[in-house]
Amino acid sequence: MAMAEVGKDKDIKVKDNPEIVAVGDNKIGYVFRAPGQSFHLSGLFEERPTDAEEGTIIDVYLRTADGNILGLNYLGQLVDLNEAKRNGKIKARSVNVEDLKRTRVFVGEKFPFGFGIITDEIVEIVAVNSKPRSSKEIYSKTGGKKNSIVEEFQSGFRQPSSGI
Repeated sequence: MAMAEVGKDKDIKVKDNPEIVAVGDNKIGYVFRAPGQSFHLSGLFEERPTDAEEGTIIDVYLRTADGNILGLNYLGQLVDLNEAKRNGKIKARSVNVEDLKRTRVFVGEKFPFGFGIITDEIVEIVAVNSKPRSSKEIYSKTGGKKNSIVEEFQSGFRQPSSGI
């Protein structure tokens, strides 16, 4: 995908071209994996246009070298999957959005979120677009490439079925 095409999604600001993949049920995501690639978090927190034909970035997932996944949404809520598993409950922390608006997350570097959270080295960044898309549209944009980070994050909160 050409950088100009990525630029149509006004919320995404990238240093390098991301890989475009299917994520979740019917959305596309922009994936950054190469060391030095980055995502500017202002793309998550900018004013949300009401007529966004191309959609906007609503969630950013960070996979760390130790296998943890952190989810950050456009409301400034951060969930640490390892912490949720350890404590047996989801705790969404509110982050300082104004600080993060000026911040770029880099693959290959640790990232400080504040309140004592400094991630392990980031190995993958996935920015998820809000617009639901048809299977045909997703395939035309992704060439069939998929990423499982959303499912991995969500399944980390599910309790095993008791069979009752």
